[in-house]
Amino acid sequence: MEKIAVYGMSRFCKVFIKLVKDTDIEIEYIFDKNHKNFPDGEYMGISVMGYSDIDKVELPDVIVVASSYYFNDIVDELVENNVPLEKILSLNDVIFGMERL
Repeated sequence: MEKIAVYGMSRFCKVFIKLVKDTDIEIEYIFDKNHKNFPDGEYMGISVMGYSDIDKVELPDVIVVASSYYFNDIVDELVENNVPLEKILSLNDVIFGMERL
């Protein structure tokens, strides 16, 4: 089973979660700047954390960035937080069939 995190809780993220629900992909974390909108700290049983918490958890196999518009800014922020570039995928990469997952 592949373990991933999703960066950015957008409507695309919500659709993505539903798409991978019954697959061999396990979403361990969702990172979002508005994580306080989830008072229970979860969405559909997945932990929701703030961006600043990324260094407090073990990195999954890949991180899927669910925002196309802010993709470059988010990648820069992830790299600054010691996330290897090869662990970062865009949602477009996943949808269009990248084999890295």
